[in-house]
Amino acid sequence: TGHSCVGGLIGGLVDVVEGRTDSSDSSADSSAHRYNSDSSFYSTIYGRIHGAAATGVTLELDECVNEGSVDAAAEYAGGLVGRAGSTARVAVTVTNSTNLGAIRGTEHVGGLVGRVFVDGADAAAATARVVNSANRGSVNASSTPACGLLCAAVGDVAVQNSANMGAITATDGTAYGIANAVTQADNVVSFGSVDGKTAAFSFWETHT
Repeated sequence: TGHSCVGGLIGGLVDVVEGRTDSSDSSADSSAHRYNSDSSFYSTIYGRIHGAAATGVTLELDECVNEGSVDAAAEYAGGLVGRAGSTARVAVTVTNSTNLGAIRGTEHVGGLVGRVFVDGADAAAATARVVNSANRGSVNASSTPACGLLCAAVGDVAVQNSANMGAITATDGTAYGIANAVTQADNVVSFGSVDGKTAAFSFWETHT
């Protein structure tokens, strides 16, 4: 439980990351939840990751499982990562990983990742990959968006051999069974209910 940017495995142990961050073979339940120094950016693995202007950030998560619930009183909540961002470049890869816990927040709430983005003119420098991974927990955003796997700003988003099986709800916004935008998709399924006050998409709204 936390205010903003919340996650579930080792949320908040990492506040600012410059360069490359790897995490593998990680598993934890709700007892591992912690929040970071500014009481925001919550996630089970990482709460907030913001890369340096020159280097950006690369985050790779492999064989991670979250079984605990994540409850953020504000934005950016995810089963594995609450928020990953940079002013230069950000690349997030999630493979062979699963969220089993209920994820709740106000805005940018994702079963695996709450938000991936790059600030500034080079916003397209954000990339996200989800491979052989799944969300089985409910995802609830009181505002928008709520995403089964991840919510991303503009950029390159690829989802392969992955599934959402949780109920996705945006009480006062838009809900997506998989993600708000996808540039590449292969063997992706969405079994959970998707309910949004503004709109609801079983998979995604934009596929380019």
